[in-house]
Amino acid sequence: MARNATAVAAGPSAVPPGASTRLRNGYYAHSLDWLLGHWRETGRITVPADGPMSWTARDDEAEAAAIILAANGGYDGPVTLTAGAAPTFTEIADIASEVTGRTIAPRWSPRTRGSPPASPSACPNPWPG
Repeated sequence: MARNATAVAAGPSAVPPGASTRLRNGYYAHSLDWLLGHWRETGRITVPADGPMSWTARDDEAEAAAIILAANGGYDGPVTLTAGAAPTFTEIADIASEVTGRTIAPRWSPRTRGSPPASPSACPNPWPG
C-alpha cells in the first residue's frame, strides 16, 4: 500500500514498471518484554526453546522503510529489516543478570516440546478484544 501511495505521489515515471518492494520486518524489540513474562519477579525467563532471534527497534525499521520507499524503485524485491545481532535467550538472561545484579535463568517451557496445544483456547490471546 505505501509503495503504491509513494508511486502515485511521485508521479507516473518515478517507479519502473513491474517494480515491487516487499519489506520483511524482524521481531520488534518491544515485544521481548511481553514474551519474557514475569522474569523480574521470578528470576526466570521461560520461553519455548533457546535460539538466536534478531530483535529490532521499531524506530530503526521505520527509518529504514522510509529510506527504501523514498528510493523511487531503487529496491526491487524482498528487503529483510533486522538487527545485526541475534542473541539467544540464554544470552538475554545473561544480560538481564548483569543489568539487575541478580541471577536470571532461562527455562524452557515443557508444553512446547514437540506437541502443539490441545486447542486454540490453550494459548491465551495477548491482545484481547
